[in-house]
Amino acid sequence: MQPVAPEKLYDPAYIKQLFNEMSGTYGLVNLISSFGFAWWWRGQCVRLARLNEGGKVCDFMSGQGEAWPDILRWIGPGGQLYAFDISNRMVELSTQTAAFKRSNHLHVSNQNALVISFTNASMDAVISTFGLKTFSEPQLHTLAREIMRLLKPGGTFALVEISVPASAILRIPYMIYIQYCIPLLGRVLLGNPDNYRLLARYTRLFKNAKRAQAIFRIAGLETQYTEFFFGCASAVYGHKPPTA
Repeated sequence: MQPVAPEKLYDPAYIKQLFNEMSGTYGLVNLISSFGFAWWWRGQCVRLARLNEGGKVCDFMSGQGEAWPDILRWIGPGGQLYAFDISNRMVELSTQTAAFKRSNHLHVSNQNALVISFTNASMDAVISTFGLKTFSEPQLHTLAREIMRLLKPGGTFALVEISVPASAILRIPYMIYIQYCIPLLGRVLLGNPDNYRLLARYTRLFKNAKRAQAIFRIAGLETQYTEFFFGCASAVYGHKPPTA
């Protein structure tokens, strides 16, 4: 595998191609390789967003809709969920899920999180699970401004991402596992192991959600930070000021 140039690594067209290629195996590899923790971390992210029944929620970088069952339970039949992903193949697969087929309150589209078509102050909450690492620092500033723009005053947000533990005792074996074992699992499940090695690179560069927290504050959002399982995942969450 030829190293991907830094300027290409965060190019939206490249991200779209990457996740289109991984779409057939990504969900299963993510679940198995995390020993089920990915499912639990998604649930924690949804809880951090403090959703209300009847709320209008936006799921950024929604993948194959893994977070939808939790979100839909919180907002109930009176709520509305608007989900999107940059990968058209991920969007196609998400519309084949049971959550999509059972709900009349779920709207899915193929969009780039940096250029969203939804109107200002239209969402009660914004959620994203495992999409933050694919943004450069300038793109994170754009993402923060988009979240600020979309949320109603007082609206909430929560974003979770796989992270690099601070402790070397855990960090070294964890990164070896991500770099070598997960690509092998991808190969076993008929995916491209090079793509999964690239995800390890994104994780190393991302580190954790502390940088995103600082950037979200600059955008005007009230933010908090938390970690899961000794820093193997981290989340930034909070709300838009009621008077903003």
